[in-house]
Amino acid sequence: AVRVALLFDCLGWSVVIAHPEPPSFGDVLALAMLTSGFFIFSVAAFLVLYIFPTGRFLSRRWSWAGWMAAAVSAEVFFVYLFLEEGGLADFSGQDWVTHNPFGVIPVDLWYDGPLQVAFGIGLITLFVGVIPSVIVRYLRSSGLVRAQIKWVGFAAGVWVVVFAINLFSPGEGDVFSTLNFIALAMVP
Repeated sequence: AVRVALLFDCLGWSVVIAHPEPPSFGDVLALAMLTSGFFIFSVAAFLVLYIFPTGRFLSRRWSWAGWMAAAVSAEVFFVYLFLEEGGLADFSGQDWVTHNPFGVIPVDLWYDGPLQVAFGIGLITLFVGVIPSVIVRYLRSSGLVRAQIKWVGFAAGVWVVVFAINLFSPGEGDVFSTLNFIALAMVP
């Protein structure tokens, strides 16, 4: 999932740099990949904690997290793909917005609307569910696996704190964005 998010970002920047008007479906697809890449990366970060370090869920009961992650990622991608307007804020010193000829979803349904609330509920559910998952995995393991979980737990805890500060800080700050990037880089 992390590779998909990075691929989305790379393909999306190719469209943003070209500024096509009107955009083709491929251009809109690449722009949707770019704008949804961060959200999909966030979901993937939580999913990694469910399967770390074995690469598998604890049991079939925990596989709901994989389905939730897939549903939330698909929602955000398709919302950005079919929004009436798409673009980037503060690109080259100005906002860049283009009309999506394939857009059927009003912008108000996503930005501070019910679709973004649904995404938020899914992300919070993944976050709340990962805590008992990591605790149960820690209690069932021993030695090296416990040490790995401690390190990842520490890095994830730092990232959550920095992300929350960045999320609730007034205005836009380069310091918080940089700290968020550094904290996220700590998580393996």
